[in-house]
Amino acid sequence: ASLRSYKGNPECMDGARMLDDLRKLRAELDSEVSLPMYDRNLHNPKEDAVKIAAGQGLVLVEGLYLLNPEGAWKEMRDMLDLTVYLDCTEEQSRERVCRRKVSNGSEKSEAESQFDRVDKRSIKFVEAGKDRADIVLAFKEEEGMQFRTDEKSLRLREGSRPAQVLAVGLNPAYQKTMCFDPLVVGEVNRAASVQYSCGGKGQHVAIAVNRLAEGSSEVAHFLGKDGPSGKFIHDVLETKGIKQAVEWVDGTTRTCTTLLDTPTGEMTELIDPSDTVSAEAAESLKRNIISKLGQYKGVALCGTFPPGVDGTMLADIAAAVPKKAILLLDGFKGVDKVLATRRVDVLKINADELRALCGEKDLDKAAEACFRKYLNPTSSLAITCGKDPAVLYRWEGDALEKWTFEVPKVNAINPIGAGDTCGASMLYSLCVGSTPQEAFAWGCAAASASCKSLEGANFEAYDA
Repeated sequence: ASLRSYKGNPECMDGARMLDDLRKLRAELDSEVSLPMYDRNLHNPKEDAVKIAAGQGLVLVEGLYLLNPEGAWKEMRDMLDLTVYLDCTEEQSRERVCRRKVSNGSEKSEAESQFDRVDKRSIKFVEAGKDRADIVLAFKEEEGMQFRTDEKSLRLREGSRPAQVLAVGLNPAYQKTMCFDPLVVGEVNRAASVQYSCGGKGQHVAIAVNRLAEGSSEVAHFLGKDGPSGKFIHDVLETKGIKQAVEWVDGTTRTCTTLLDTPTGEMTELIDPSDTVSAEAAESLKRNIISKLGQYKGVALCGTFPPGVDGTMLADIAAAVPKKAILLLDGFKGVDKVLATRRVDVLKINADELRALCGEKDLDKAAEACFRKYLNPTSSLAITCGKDPAVLYRWEGDALEKWTFEVPKVNAINPIGAGDTCGASMLYSLCVGSTPQEAFAWGCAAASASCKSLEGANFEAYDA
């Protein structure tokens, strides 16, 4: 039998094209987007039949398989800010579908045969997406086609849809933390304990955001095909429920070894060199990242990059971030091209990094120079200073304003990843509507909470 006989089933739909069109809608907010529409006379889609105007604030997308967890359909869920599933029984579906076909001129027996052959088969594909919806509505029929909401059947998943944050961390690390009691330089030291975890600034940002809202973060990174370190990082993040855009490359993922003297809390980091990434791999990951940017409320560009990659890659990504998204930069080496885009909404670095970036010893003068050279009047400059008070700079009217934040005191176990946690929590808070001052306060609090764990960026949201 031809596919026309089964028109309406998933195999008759171009899911990949639909996914591309949804990505286009999210990425091209400042220009008109043309989309196809099904023509019942042609029995096929008609190209460019629908025009979505530039700046359109709300687009309603309707379809049977949008929440299906298989094939191209499974990625569509992340393109939609809010999803509603309309729940009804097979008997209700049969009655309504057949009624519609009869009203359009079909014989009743023909309509029922069509339902049993095609529509009934579709039901299992539709129902497979029910648990992926934000809201499930069950309807009761009254007075023919008039419906009312059964309030007891309204189900909103806890937290609804969390803000989506993408962390770009091009230089991940296989983190090995060795604890000594004590560590004595110049002598043989036997570790009291060893812990293995996922390291890297972008990876820590994704982990920290995920601690605030599970399932709300994705990380884009290179991972080495050789050795166990790349697969270890991938599996750890996957276990945590963090989505990943991975470019698997030749070589191994670097190892970062932290030596922690537990009596004093002092630490020493030993960082392996990263293997070189090919130009083809860098371009492939960049294209993948740019194709996804329209679906995020926040984007974090984090840390250093491996040999073979330079600031041009991050600058290209920064320039492609939609204006509606919040862009945070956490890095100061080789980021001149990123800052030159004037696209950065939040620059989160520490005090020493700001002084080095701007060539000024005085922090206030360095901040003023940073705004003059790199940032927009609406940008925020968030500066951490270790245990000392953190500082937020913003341009207010004709003057550069400054807010100081006391850092909560905790019994720190390991400060690795605290700065990353600060930036991650600040970005997520901005995405859900906090002011820059409120968001940075949350960032400082979450950073302190993360110091209570041996694993970087690991904390309980209630601690923050």
